[in-house]
Amino acid sequence: MMKKFSLVLLLGLLVLVVGCSKKKSTKPEPEPDYTLQVTQTIGPEGDTLVISDFSLIVPPGAFASNAELKLYASTKDKPFGNYGVTRTFRLEGLPITYAKPLRLSLKYQGTLSNESFVVVGTEVTDSVFDETAISDSFLPATDSSGYLLCELLPIESGGGTFKLNHHHTGLDDDTTVEMEYLLGITSYYKADFRPFTMYYPGYLMESAVFLLGSLKDAYGVFKNMGFNYTDVRDSLSKIDWVRVYVKVFGEQEDKELYGRIHTYRYYHGPGKFSQYYYEMTFNEEKMGLTNLSNLRMAAGTLFFKLVDLINEASAVMWEKLYVNYWFYYATLSWCEELFTDQSNYVPASFKGNELAPFEGICASLPDFEFAKSHGYGMSAVIKYLVDQYGDSVVAKVYDRLRIKENCITAIINSVKDSTKTWWPDFFKEYVGGRIYGVKGNLFAESKLGEFDINSKSDTLKIFTGSYRDLSAKIYRINLNYPDIDSSAQIRFQLNTGISSEYVTVMVFGLKGDSLEYFDQGDDLTVKNAKDLTSQGYDLVAVVVNSVYEAPYNEKSNIDLEIKVVTKPEPQLTHNRFSLGVEVMGHWLRDDGSEYDYRVDPLYCYWGYGSFSGYTFQASWDESFDVGHSRGHMTATVDPTLSQVTSYSALDTTWFTGGGYYDTIIVSISGSGLPIYSTYGGNLEFRVYGTQACNYISSLSYRDQNGEDWVEVKSYWCDSESDLVIYFYKE
Repeated sequence: MMKKFSLVLLLGLLVLVVGCSKKKSTKPEPEPDYTLQVTQTIGPEGDTLVISDFSLIVPPGAFASNAELKLYASTKDKPFGNYGVTRTFRLEGLPITYAKPLRLSLKYQGTLSNESFVVVGTEVTDSVFDETAISDSFLPATDSSGYLLCELLPIESGGGTFKLNHHHTGLDDDTTVEMEYLLGITSYYKADFRPFTMYYPGYLMESAVFLLGSLKDAYGVFKNMGFNYTDVRDSLSKIDWVRVYVKVFGEQEDKELYGRIHTYRYYHGPGKFSQYYYEMTFNEEKMGLTNLSNLRMAAGTLFFKLVDLINEASAVMWEKLYVNYWFYYATLSWCEELFTDQSNYVPASFKGNELAPFEGICASLPDFEFAKSHGYGMSAVIKYLVDQYGDSVVAKVYDRLRIKENCITAIINSVKDSTKTWWPDFFKEYVGGRIYGVKGNLFAESKLGEFDINSKSDTLKIFTGSYRDLSAKIYRINLNYPDIDSSAQIRFQLNTGISSEYVTVMVFGLKGDSLEYFDQGDDLTVKNAKDLTSQGYDLVAVVVNSVYEAPYNEKSNIDLEIKVVTKPEPQLTHNRFSLGVEVMGHWLRDDGSEYDYRVDPLYCYWGYGSFSGYTFQASWDESFDVGHSRGHMTATVDPTLSQVTSYSALDTTWFTGGGYYDTIIVSISGSGLPIYSTYGGNLEFRVYGTQACNYISSLSYRDQNGEDWVEVKSYWCDSESDLVIYFYKE
């Protein structure tokens, strides 16, 4: 009878698939099942086309000239299944324009319930994809002694029913309407919820109300994003309503569909403008109350398709511009999350295409299927852009697509930051699992190269790659050598002719299925390789190329050099130290009184010691003029000599001179004290002011004189505070 319109939205099991064919169908001959009932010529004087269970009254003056009408009937074709209460007819030869309403009467069988309609199915051609489809028109029908009665209104009255596409050559000269099928149905309802008019089986009332509400929500969601519902192809027209049907999908390949959509132009007569209309058809068998969450998503994503058509982006995308084609699929996949209550939702169609961003935004897409898969994976890019720059960014891109900008250009011009800034940041967020929560082991297992550090001879690996514009590559470094030197560091260095501001390598720590971001740059070093190895880490390096120049399909050569660098054990010959601290303290006396005063008790912390590797140790047990001091001190210095990673000291001093007896016990510990000076080869680690206390973990002080004592209960740092550890040579 006709070629099936093949642009569909597949949401079976929450899987989105959109396909299209650009083959234009030819008008088929009636199927053998349709039997010719009568042929009759009716002219301006009017007449009635009639058989036992069908009549069409043409009043005088309705037709401008003679029209040959042919009526066929079928007992097998049941486009509305058990809802049909009449035979199914086909009418050919009806003029496109007529001046007066035509009165149609169909004999029905059985009992009528809910509302009844006469459904007329006419073939239309999709305005964007050059595909034919059947468009249903529901005409309100009344019962009259076993017949369903309705009127076919003239187009000029504004109530014309039959919508034909006159966009394509070959249809512009059509002068007649071909009613592909015509029948009476019952047990349906009509609901208006602007901008939607829905026709649905009565038993699905609750689901239909939910579907209408979901469509209305989707209407608001995209409007709030900045999408304009003005039909940009015709400035005289706005989308005032969308027809929505619920019916059984008869074709076997359609059984798992939730819904489909098409658009066509309504011909208003010779010399009149033509207007675009949109129809959604939902699968009755998917409308059960148990499927409401899926139905809501189907409504939202199908409505996004309508938004796409209204904004004419498809007219640009479908001109074999595969560089734009991915954007439609990426956005369609992304918008699923807008219509689900699931937290951390990942589009089902996204899975398996997670690595598409690494191919680049353009990737010189070779064909339709690759563009589609690439688009699903690129939905992470759309989600990132929306998260960073707001909901309106998608509508801004569509505005630019409408003026036939390349979609990459449109994206670049729709965000405030440079691509060399946001493109690497996208990968940082994406690989880190903060966009769609993709597990880190997926990226680790998808590496293009691997460096196994199994022994001390594994010190260098160079990966050479050709990178498309706006792309990235993944490499894995396996830390398999438990005896790696304690000073070992892993250096990542990029060698390329590209400016360093356009290329970066970001390094992640991989443990289990999680990736932890470490650092990025064109030349960076990961320290503490031994600690990472012992803790069970491997490394993942992502090299990001941010170069872009239209048409975005150039390639750049980039080398990643990974080198294990081992520093020799330092020959630190510093043999003396001093440790000093000054903070504010809250003091307590034995009589219970309290006061605030400075704490600077460490004048006894000095002396001789030595380094073993990076650890300095000293102890003392010495007498002086008025007393005796005993204690010990330990401090470990970072291999880079950039900080004291940890320190602790304890000193007990007895004052006995001149008949004065006093015992002072002081201890202190801390970590992370940064380097301050290396003047003269000495190592001075120091912090002044309020920040000094950040490097003190514990501090205690007690002064005992007989039964009298005083001790520090708490301490804090002010602008005059100071903490210093000083190593020097004598």
